[in-house]
Amino acid sequence: MRFFINNLKNSGKVKVMVSEEDDEAIIVEDGNGKYCVVFDPLDGSSNIDAGVNVGTIFGIYRVKEGSKGSADDALRPGNEMVVAGYCMYGSSCNLVITTGQGVNGFTLDPVRNYYSL
Repeated sequence: MRFFINNLKNSGKVKVMVSEEDDEAIIVEDGNGKYCVVFDPLDGSSNIDAGVNVGTIFGIYRVKEGSKGSADDALRPGNEMVVAGYCMYGSSCNLVITTGQGVNGFTLDPVRNYYSL
């Protein structure tokens, strides 16, 4: 999870992050991020050696108007999300996302190093 947190902090786009892995919301103090990202690892990390896929679920909200960033930015209905999805990592890497207009799924092509539909 530290990988996600560090990269989201450095993106300049995120103000708040919330995960089951952390007791408190993570507020990015410096910067003017406009998004609140909620994410959580999908169980299975204890079975990585058995070749079982692991992954991450996530959702992205816009930070509330006038908010300086708090857990309240994440405590909202799912229909207020800008994006939601999950990524699975294992023998293949898959990304499934929605922006509210259908669902798109992608699989990483390691030979060409890009995602394909």
